Amino acid sequence: PVAYRTGAEPPRVIEAEEPLGAAFDEAARLSGEEGLLAVIAPASLRGDGETALFDDTRIAVLTPREAKGMEFDHVIVAEPALIVEEGRERGLRELYVALTRPTTTLVVVHSRPLPQELGLYLVPAAAAAGVDDNERDDRGEGDERPADQECFSC
Repeated sequence: PVAYRTGAEPPRVIEAEEPLGAAFDEAARLSGEEGLLAVIAPASLRGDGETALFDDTRIAVLTPREAKGMEFDHVIVAEPALIVEEGRERGLRELYVALTRPTTTLVVVHSRPLPQELGLYLVPAAAAAGVDDNERDDRGEGDERPADQECFSC
């Protein structure tokens, strides 16, 4: 499934030691864009009332369940692995809901390894250097990481 509409920029994946800080930075960056903005985060990161880690008064901060059926122009998904973990047997479904809410911009911010099911890959260093995939051997020579490691899109 495509999580954004034709003509939109491709999804961005940001690995950060402090995913909440990175989510705030992305929200600030996107706040000047036209349209609705939401942060979708696992319940444990969102908090409630005075313990909330996000400021609900300026941007919508929702769990995947709360975001179901809604649509936003710009969405920042915080810590997908935790969404899957907290959702238990429905975790991947909840992550799917989170990833399919944006119409224009999708940003994924994480510190934990992303779920394998996302199937995201880095643009290999060789490709960035102009080396054709056909010029690399089957072991992934020229990739930033060994072929047997997961890689994610940036």
